[in-house]
Amino acid sequence: MNEDFLKKRFEGHFPQLIGAEQGEYSVLIPFIKKNDEFCLIFERRSGSVSQPGEISFPGGKKEVSDTDLLYTAIRETKEELGLREQDIRNTFSFDILVTPFNKVIYSYTAFVEEHAEFFPNKDEVEELLFIPFSSFVKQEPEAYFGKVMIERAKNFPFEKIPNKEQYAFATGSYITYFYQYNDVVIWGLTASLLKNLIDVFKK
Repeated sequence: MNEDFLKKRFEGHFPQLIGAEQGEYSVLIPFIKKNDEFCLIFERRSGSVSQPGEISFPGGKKEVSDTDLLYTAIRETKEELGLREQDIRNTFSFDILVTPFNKVIYSYTAFVEEHAEFFPNKDEVEELLFIPFSSFVKQEPEAYFGKVMIERAKNFPFEKIPNKEQYAFATGSYITYFYQYNDVVIWGLTASLLKNLIDVFKK
């Protein structure tokens, strides 16, 4: 083994996300103008998908055939909301949400044509919600703080590390946010993205 051998092993490597075993996900944060006011488009998830009944932005997991994560967000939005690609314009990269459960979510903002027609996929979407953006800007979300810890396996080799069972393992913190508009509750990952959106807007 020499330096050239090692160099050839690493020089063409494309950086990967360590710990994202569940994959990369991408969502679109879509604005639309209704009655002279900008609204955010949310979907209520149908009973046949994960997290049924919850409120989310359109999006999903990146597929191998997707050219990039923006493509994923637009593809999923077209499939779920029944929009044409030309109805989606002015897309911008937004924030990346790293979750404590091996999932990374990329987000993009976009504007949907005011007179676009929606044909929601009923297998995935129970209903669409158009909520004024200003209603979120005016409110502070409820915030609930949690602690993230690793539960070690029963056969974890404590004898191989300093201080054994008394080792001071690092812990993390996790905040769960809640927003409410009338009887609609938005929480979890969607609320985290929404909070960042509002924070950037207010800067």
